Amino acid sequence: MGLFGPAWKSKNESKAIAAVKTITDDKELLNVVLNCPTGAWKTALDQIKDPAVILQAALQSPAPNIRLAAAGRITDPASVEILANREKDFSTRNALFGRLNECRVLAVRSMSDRTAIKQIALTDQSVNVPIEAVNMLIATADIIDVAAHARSDSVRKAAIDKLSGDQNSLYEVVINADKVSFYALDRITDHKYLELIALNSPHSGMRLDAVKRIKDQTTLIKIALEDDNFEVRCAAVDLIEDQGTLTKVALKDDEHSKTVAHAVARIEDSKVVEQALLKHPYLVHEKIVLEKIRDRKVLYDLVMNERSAPSEKRKAIESISDYYLIVKLTEDIKDYDFKKIAIDQKARLEKRFGLCIKCGKQLTDEEKDQCRCSCGAEAHDFEFSEEVTESATDSYWSRNVYQVCRRCGKRQHYAFYEGWGTDVD
Repeated sequence: MGLFGPAWKSKNESKAIAAVKTITDDKELLNVVLNCPTGAWKTALDQIKDPAVILQAALQSPAPNIRLAAAGRITDPASVEILANREKDFSTRNALFGRLNECRVLAVRSMSDRTAIKQIALTDQSVNVPIEAVNMLIATADIIDVAAHARSDSVRKAAIDKLSGDQNSLYEVVINADKVSFYALDRITDHKYLELIALNSPHSGMRLDAVKRIKDQTTLIKIALEDDNFEVRCAAVDLIEDQGTLTKVALKDDEHSKTVAHAVARIEDSKVVEQALLKHPYLVHEKIVLEKIRDRKVLYDLVMNERSAPSEKRKAIESISDYYLIVKLTEDIKDYDFKKIAIDQKARLEKRFGLCIKCGKQLTDEEKDQCRCSCGAEAHDFEFSEEVTESATDSYWSRNVYQVCRRCGKRQHYAFYEGWGTDVD
């Protein structure tokens, strides 16, 4: 004790530290920590042995740096959590929660109860604690369970990494995981397990990824015919070499349109493609299908088929390049709209191939110059021309469309339109 008080209260820090070093009583050291005017409080805090007294220093000190330093000497997670939840200073509060995480990691390292460790790995939502729990796991079954069911993605990945590429264990994770586990699937290289995943995984995304990596034709055929997801079936179809299986897929009654299209694209027999087109008229919109068919009469049959949708009929008519087939359509179609489409297609073919619109024969250069076929029919090369009349007062407009021959200049009326408004396009 100095002349005016205890020596640890001296403003001379060296003198105060020397005085603190002589104190052994924890309560007196606590008094120093709470009231020392110099940095000697650090020496006092380091000398306190009783954890309860250290906690009191953290709870009672008005200085954030002292509270944080005291928490640094506490290892009990519950005590640190109390401090963190009571803390008002933002930066100190964050630091205390960091310290809480460190204490919990230390606590996990000292645990011996494997069931409790696994439960922490499965359910804890902090960053480092469940990862440390994974590091403590030994039993493969426990690691698989965590890899398949842990709440945190990072924990599941840590558990998968710990399996060290064990193919059977990774397969168990993929099959049993609560969430899609591409991280585990990416580490499977054994085709036996990839095939099992493609056949048995409850997640279509996992089956799809596995299918893309297998080569066994028997497995691919089974998937193409039986999987309940059309994207998975498409992926299998793209890898199948057996034409018989592709035919089965293409001719299935209830097959998804995309799967059928994928199968038809790989079928080599044009007859099968034509059968598929008649069975599934929507295939007429697939360019590869139109390229594969050899008998263009199948397009005629599609147009005349009552099951064909209007868009399918239109596409079929516009895809016919056989002049005599289109002529037959113009004669056989009863529906006015489709008959007009067929007539327009006939005109396009006549223009493209230089055919007579009446007899269908190839026009000679002389007949083209004269714009008349030897059968007596006119043979003009028309282009369209428009004349628009618009009123300045009431926005009424009318439009006449004419056909003008490029060769002889003959002009004939084609259509008339009228309406109100400023848009006359």
